[in-house]
Parts: sequence; C-alpha cells; structure tokens
Amino acid sequence: MSLAFNQNTGDYVIITKDRKRAEAVGLTRSTNTRGSNGEDVFFTRDGYAALPFMREADGSVGNRLGSLWTDYQASWATTSPNRYQVGQENTVFRQNGLRDYQNAGVDYVLPRPRALIADEMGIGKSATAIAVNNACGAEKVLVVCPATIRLNWRREIKKWSNLPHVRVCPIARAADGVANWPNYTVISYELARNPNIHQALRAINWDSIIIDEAHFLKSHDARRTQALFGGSRAAEFHEPLIDRAKRVMALTGTPIPNRPRECFTLSKALNWEAIDWMDFDNFSYRFNPVARFQNDDGKHVVKEEEGRLPELHARLRCNFMIRRLKKDVIKELPDKQYEFAYIESDGVISEIIKREKLIDFDPARDLKNPDFAINGMISTIRREMGMAKLPRVVEHMRYLMDIEEVPKVVLFSHHRSVMDGLKEALARYGVVEWRGGMGEKARENSLAQFQSNPDIRIFSGQLDAAGFGIDGLQNVASLAVFAEPAWVPGANNQALDRLHRIGQMFPVLGQFLVVAGSLDERVLSAVLMKAQTIHDALDNMREAA
Repeated sequence: MSLAFNQNTGDYVIITKDRKRAEAVGLTRSTNTRGSNGEDVFFTRDGYAALPFMREADGSVGNRLGSLWTDYQASWATTSPNRYQVGQENTVFRQNGLRDYQNAGVDYVLPRPRALIADEMGIGKSATAIAVNNACGAEKVLVVCPATIRLNWRREIKKWSNLPHVRVCPIARAADGVANWPNYTVISYELARNPNIHQALRAINWDSIIIDEAHFLKSHDARRTQALFGGSRAAEFHEPLIDRAKRVMALTGTPIPNRPRECFTLSKALNWEAIDWMDFDNFSYRFNPVARFQNDDGKHVVKEEEGRLPELHARLRCNFMIRRLKKDVIKELPDKQYEFAYIESDGVISEIIKREKLIDFDPARDLKNPDFAINGMISTIRREMGMAKLPRVVEHMRYLMDIEEVPKVVLFSHHRSVMDGLKEALARYGVVEWRGGMGEKARENSLAQFQSNPDIRIFSGQLDAAGFGIDGLQNVASLAVFAEPAWVPGANNQALDRLHRIGQMFPVLGQFLVVAGSLDERVLSAVLMKAQTIHDALDNMREAA
C-alpha cells in the first residue's frame, strides 16, 4: 500500500490491495491503471479522504497533508508538556492537578474558539473544560446542561475553577431570572429555550459557554437546538446564544448517538468550514446515505447505508473534536463487560412474545431506518414486557443480595411502573431512586444515601434520567443490572459508564436481563451492530491507519 501526490493531475493516488477499505473512504477506482504488483489504484483530490492512508505516504504528500496529520494526532494526544492550574490554593485538586491527558485536552482546545470535547465517558471532560476557562481567564461562563446535573456542575466548578471565591448560580426556575453577578451560571436546556430567559442570556457577553451532554442537540429543528445554535424562523431564536460568547465548548461522550447524520448540528455550529459548509441533505448523502425502494412484496423500504465514515472521522478530528478512549488514558481502570442474564419465561411472558412476533418490526432493519419511530403498539408491548418480567427481575435481585451478597447494585429501568414495582418488592434491601420528575435535592440525597449508608443497597435509576451525568456511583458499586435495556446504542454504554469511570477499583459488569426469543434480545443484538458504525466514524481510523 502507498499514498502519493500526482503534481500533474492534483490527485492523491492510493495503491492498495485493500479495495474494501479504499471504497469505504469514497475513493475513485481507476479502471485502466494497476499497481506494479497488480494492485488497485484509487485517487481523490480531497485531503481528508486521503488522510486515512497517511502512514503509507511518501514525501510528495507530507508537505500537503502534514498540518492536517498534526491536528489529527493532537486529537488523540494523551501527554502534554504543560501543567494547567486548577482548583483553589491549598486544596487537593490544585495539589494533584489534572491528569496528563486532560492537560493535552486543554492544549487542543485553547487555540480553537469552538471545540468539541468528546472523550469517552468517565474520564473527566468537565474538568478539562473548566481548566480551559482557567487558562484563558474566563470570568463569565454559562453552562447549559440537562436539569438533572445542574448541581453536579456546581460541585465540579467549585473543585476545578481557580477563580478566587468562584461564584456559581444554578438557575432552577424561569421566575429566578438571570443574574449578572455569578462567574458561572448553570442552566438547563429547557430553561435556555424559554424566550424570556433566552433574551436575558443574550444580553450578557459571555467569556465562555459550555454545552454539556451536547448530543441533546442532535436534531437541528428542535427548539433547544435553535435556542443555542439558531436556525429558527421564529424571531425569538433568530439570534443564536453561542454568538454571544468568545469561546464555545461542547461536551459529550456520544457525539453520534445513533447514526452519523446526528453530528451535523454540532459540526455546523462549531466549525462549518470543516464539513465544507454542507447543508443537512448533502452531509447525510455523503456520510450517511439512505436508499428508498420498493421490495418484491410491494412494501416501501428505507435502508440506511454507510457513507464515507473515515473521511468524516478525519474532518471532525482535524478541525474541532478531541476524543480519547478510556483504554488509552486510564490504564489502571478495571475492565468493563456486558452479559446477557437470561430469565425464565412463564405464561404471561410467552403470550407477550407471541404478540411481539406479530408486529412488523425487524430490529436489524428498522433501527437502521432514520425515519423509524417507536409507535404506540411497540411502546405498549415494551411496557407490558417490563411488567411481566418484574417478578423474575425481583428474583434475580434477591439472588444477588442474599446469595451472592453483593453489597450494592445499580438497577436501571425504563418505565415508571416497573420502578414502582421494584421499589416495593425490594424495599427490605434499602432502595433509593433517581427518576424523571424528582427534584434536584431529592436526587442528590438518593446519591448521597447510596454512597454513605451501608443499609441502602440498591440504586434504582430511570435510564432517561440516571443514564448520564451522575458521578459517585463508581465509588461504591461495580455491578449494574438492566431490567429494561435501552434501544439506543450509546444509552446502555453511557449508563454503565456511571460505574466505569475514574475512582472505580473493580471490574465493572453490566447484566441485561432478557428472555430468549424476546424483542429485547433481538434489539440488543441490532444495537451492538449500530454501535460498530459509530465506532467507525469516531475512533476506528487510528486502528486502521
């Protein structure tokens, strides 16, 4: 394999036997030229498309792609010669400082006015972002995040900011208004899209805006996306909030929750030039095309195809995204693994499985369909299966508590009715909850009780609320049981990473409680396939190159 540059045609020329890899990048194959040993010859004029082959480049390429390659390598950097100041004087946080890879993260972000910190979950993105603010002297910062983690951000800012007597104001209600005195204002996505709050936020000149769990902005026509990034025809969001900041940092460990097209809004907002100012349709066509056709049975089929993922990977990393994996930066972090824990069926479960099979739903097909939405029938049968499994889940938890004598377990569910049943049946083991609709103080109390009280052995979390943003579970638990697993590739992994993060001392295990032949079992297999596509778009070029 080799990569060269043709001065006469202006093409990058790749000679390789790996035709599949070259076609995945979107290279054009020559029909009349072969390599000296019969290899295929491909060419492209796009430097990002050629970059995946940089390790095979000759001298004619170095001067042209050298700067891109340097930026690409920086997006993986795990070491830095710099040590950035964090924390207040005479605190353990200042004494210990950032980890080396976090210093490297600050190196990458500082020269970029808008950047995406996409490090894998559990390795300290918030500390890196606050350290960037420290380094550039930011004194007026807005943090936009899910409502469930506002108080968590308050703690993180108090730990890592080096502003003397840093003032932090989490805004809980629209009636609270927007004050001008805090150094850090922390607000939820829901409040940020409130027209009056949005107007008040836009009246302030921010040194920095941090957008946490930025994958919440995957839909370019959602009101919260328009409030931050603009694009709305409505006058209230015509002017984007991020235009009022000198610096914008988006944070997420899952920049592509389901499919490559979902990173369009972040790409456009943070560095539109990196994707050649493409609109959504052209971006989707290039990196995440969809084929629509009629099959032999006359049914209209929508098939999602893989686009030029290595090129997308290069464009993101070379311009605005830094992303490191836990296995590369936290060598001491124990292993993480998943397992299917099969539970026995009974008459009720068997009847539900029969009904599941009557639904025209194929996980391998429909979950790849960008137009797919969980309809009422599927939602109903998911809830019924959750309730039917409940006695078996209780049996499994009792086995863990009484026979295995596991000190503490995190238990994830989807439906409130399932959580209600679990709390009642497992009450004697001490159950605290973290679910949608709970107040912030109640949630924080649940976390504190689970961490400090040995009689509280079960942390019951609703996936949509407890699957992200929580820090501290790793200090006391290493086992998570998924009574109702999510159908989104990143959601289960993100939830388990509440345990698999800095501070964990033991191997982490995620158990999916499934019934053989059920829709949950079939969906999880399809979800794993989707996760591979996401890996190819974000992380795989380094391994292939």
